[in-house]
Amino acid sequence: MFLFFPFYNFFKSNINIKRWFGQHGNNKDMRVSLISPEGKEVILVSNKCEQQNFNCGFDDASDENVKCPLNNGKVYKPQQLLEAFNGDELEGTWIFQIADQKAGNGGRLEGLQIEFCSNQVLDNPYIVRNEKLSIGWNSSPVISSGR
Repeated sequence: MFLFFPFYNFFKSNINIKRWFGQHGNNKDMRVSLISPEGKEVILVSNKCEQQNFNCGFDDASDENVKCPLNNGKVYKPQQLLEAFNGDELEGTWIFQIADQKAGNGGRLEGLQIEFCSNQVLDNPYIVRNEKLSIGWNSSPVISSGR
């Protein structure tokens, strides 16, 4: 799965895999990793748990190392820490890679939630146009940009 982030000069301070879930015949056959736009790879879990299906998360701050089963909704400390990406730019294509290392069992990724945190300081928002919009009771006026 490829994820593209068009953010310029945003630097990552923390990444968490909030949840990934799906089906596979034998989780022990899988090697799951996250690869940055710079090509840096962090292995989240590899060759663990002879059971089917997966539903869990990964966070460096978790107190639990990866253990079976992987389909219990818990959040584990990844096999390699995601802090390896600290300070890297967010912009670019990130790859969430699931490699099936043994033929015979198939599977599919059904969902993925990734949290990218940045310590970027943004300018406060400001009002560009502040006009009162009057809407009468039970009316349905069309709002347009006037173009």
